[in-house]
Amino acid sequence: MNDNTDNPLNNRRVRVHYRFGENELDVEGEPQEVDKHTLVFLRLAAPADRAVQLRLPMPVEQETPLLGKSNGASAVISGNGHTDQPHDLCSFYLEKAPKGQYQEVAVITYFYQTFRGREYVTRKDYEEAYKELLRIPVKPPKDINGSVRNTATRTKHLSNLGSGKFILTMQGEELVQKMGVDKQD
Repeated sequence: MNDNTDNPLNNRRVRVHYRFGENELDVEGEPQEVDKHTLVFLRLAAPADRAVQLRLPMPVEQETPLLGKSNGASAVISGNGHTDQPHDLCSFYLEKAPKGQYQEVAVITYFYQTFRGREYVTRKDYEEAYKELLRIPVKPPKDINGSVRNTATRTKHLSNLGSGKFILTMQGEELVQKMGVDKQD
């Protein structure tokens, strides 16, 4: 009698151990549950200031004894980004194609709040964002802090919370959401 219960590919429960820097995760369960916890762990454990890109099979069923079959699909995790969203600022910036510094600041703020889960964006975040955007290359303004302040005071796109903290207004969100839509036809 050929019993396949010992074959890990036929087992509906998986157990994995991940180590990312000082953070560790041990999880056991159904492949979908393991995948869910793994994605959350990687999103939280990956430093936001490092371009971390990990490809995981999605959905995670029966590809390997540990993770399952990918069926050719994959998800990307970068820093604290989401798997179903743009995985880096540069690709999001290119998609939105902002015109001028006010729109650039709005796009950066939108990305950080929406995809990196920031409640507000700091001046340090803007400096890091422009440093990241040098890869495509986007020339940062000579005075990043002044550009951010001007966007907050001269437009209705950004609100200054004080202490170097900024959030996107509803008008700013709508502006960024509409950007790049014309090119999709």
